[in-house]
Amino acid sequence: MQRFKNILVVVNDPERERFVAKLAISLTENNNGTMTIATISERLSDQIKEKLKATLKLYFERLVRDEKLEILEKFKSRFCKKIQTEMKLLTGIAFIEIIRELIRRKHDIILVHSEDHTSLKGWILGSTELRLLRKYPAPS
Repeated sequence: MQRFKNILVVVNDPERERFVAKLAISLTENNNGTMTIATISERLSDQIKEKLKATLKLYFERLVRDEKLEILEKFKSRFCKKIQTEMKLLTGIAFIEIIRELIRRKHDIILVHSEDHTSLKGWILGSTELRLLRKYPAPS
């Protein structure tokens, strides 16, 4: 059986993602592996970018970036005290950036907390998890 040595965990809300955290930490510890925790900061739409002045846009992007980094720090300090952990802030469309990270770093497994599927957008367009399953190129 192949061991999971290089684990990617996508984090959005550490308070709601305890199960994912415990599973990831257990896999990392049991396989003497490394874990990368990442979160996604989606890009602003072109329409919004045009309406915002450059300084306001930069301020808002920094604000969002700082909030996302705080999420990663909170997750790391709460769950990852005994294991080697790298933090990553991925910027862009969630499922695309996750796939890029999986390909770049050749992670063995990915753990993602399931999104809330109650919104109309979620029902019509599908969730990040479903898009990952549909779009990730299967290994040969």
